[in-house]
Amino acid sequence: MSDSTTEIIRKLTQLETKLLKEFIKECDPDNWVGRRQTLHEIGEKQKNLRLLDKNNAKGTYSVLKAVQERRKDLTTTPKGKAQPVSENELITQLNEQAAEHFKHLQSLN
Repeated sequence: MSDSTTEIIRKLTQLETKLLKEFIKECDPDNWVGRRQTLHEIGEKQKNLRLLDKNNAKGTYSVLKAVQERRKDLTTTPKGKAQPVSENELITQLNEQAAEHFKHLQSLN
């Protein structure tokens, strides 16, 4: 494994930790707008903000999954077969994977 790949894996691991902490915070219903109120008790603006809170959690999860998958791909590549990846390429790949995960989560609603 090249030094650049090892460095990218290290950065992905750090990013994964940050994203996981953020996801845990965002997916907690106690942190959503209008918590402890039924949908009938909150106004339209609060409902939209609550939906935004939920979508933020979905977005963070999508990015987290993309980072986890990419890190796993890089760490499980057989010795000698790892392709050096530039950070720009990696960011593009992560964005594409995150968009796919988010689209899937949106389809579940």
